[in-house]
Amino acid sequence: MEKILFKPHKQLQNQNLVKADLKGINLANACLRNSDLTFADLENANLSGADLTGCNLKCANLKGADLTNAILDNADLSYSQLNKANLAGIHARNAKFQNCHLNSANLEKAYLSHADFTQAALNNANLKGANLKHAIFQQAFLTGANLTDANLAEANLCDASLVATEFEMACFYNAQYNSKTLFPQNFDPQQRKMVFLQRNDITLADLLDILNHISKHSQRYLGMGLVAKYWKASQPDVNWCKQFTIDEKGNIAVNGNKNQYLDDFQIQWYRMWVKNYFKLCSHVINNFEDVIYNPLESECCHNRLLVYAYA
Repeated sequence: MEKILFKPHKQLQNQNLVKADLKGINLANACLRNSDLTFADLENANLSGADLTGCNLKCANLKGADLTNAILDNADLSYSQLNKANLAGIHARNAKFQNCHLNSANLEKAYLSHADFTQAALNNANLKGANLKHAIFQQAFLTGANLTDANLAEANLCDASLVATEFEMACFYNAQYNSKTLFPQNFDPQQRKMVFLQRNDITLADLLDILNHISKHSQRYLGMGLVAKYWKASQPDVNWCKQFTIDEKGNIAVNGNKNQYLDDFQIQWYRMWVKNYFKLCSHVINNFEDVIYNPLESECCHNRLLVYAYA
């Protein structure tokens, strides 16, 4: 790694800092919006108050870093190392923390609404008073974490481990869990107004199959350009839906494990997306969903998502 020196408070938007050696650097209150810090070494760096909006921090080393009150909205910190980092008071709406290591990290009073912590390790992390509304903790490890007075309303805790976690005064209203969510002894999720999700046998591959069949038959009537435009315009503004990409021909793709099962909420987002799409198409051809139903039914009769689309 090349050692890089910066002046304090310098404006550093859109910088290419891939694999940069920034260990121990003082970037307090610096503006690094939309910079690429993939694999950067920021161990023990001072990033307090820094603006890291939209930054790519994938696989970055931030062990022991000071990020108090930093802005991390829409930043990607997946696979990064944040063990024992201080993230108290950060604003990280829609931030990605998938597979991130946050063991013993301080996230007290952090704003993490809609953040994605899928498969992240937050063992013994301090999340006191954190806003975690709509956050995703699927398959995350929060053993021994402190969630006192945290807001977990409508968060996804399916397959998460919350053993020995402190929950005093925490809000779990409409938070989702399943049979594999591990809670502390004597914790009653129903009493906390949580929602139990049954596991479906519908996979992400099934979802892509039906979406692309809808696209194929739509193209016959609307052309590729309009199909792509309408899929993008109808896409719900939630993290789970945003992971799907639509090319110029209207073909839909997604990264990740195609064999993963969908939960009830994901199926509802799919239904909303398809119904919004049909509504836009019907501005051109009345009752568009009925026009393409027969060819869809003949090709996708085995796919239960076809029924959900027309329910």
